[in-house]
Amino acid sequence: MFIKMSYQTIFPQIKILRNAYKDTKSPIWMKLIKIAQSSYKNKVVNINKIKTYSKDGDFVVCPCKVLGTGLIEHKITLASFGISLAAINKIIKSGGKVVDFEHMINQFPTGKGVIIIG
Repeated sequence: MFIKMSYQTIFPQIKILRNAYKDTKSPIWMKLIKIAQSSYKNKVVNINKIKTYSKDGDFVVCPCKVLGTGLIEHKITLASFGISLAAINKIIKSGGKVVDFEHMINQFPTGKGVIIIG
């Protein structure tokens, strides 16, 4: 199963990011908006890439689709625009969690500590 990614599902998340940028003026939120609006339909990241560029305890945001190819052995917290069920299961199995953009912004209002992969 794959959580479908379309402009209708991404637009509310972009709106959340836009509000966060207005509130904090943190450039990371605008960067995520621009990435999402450019070509969100074609961008895909596999668990293998996330594993390579993250470490235990990292908060990772992927402004794209996340697929379950590969393994991840360390805990991460992930926010993304789309994610497969296989990827969700692998992240949870490693002790991590998958959250929405509101949770990410509440936890990291300035974006400091957030890693963008995608």
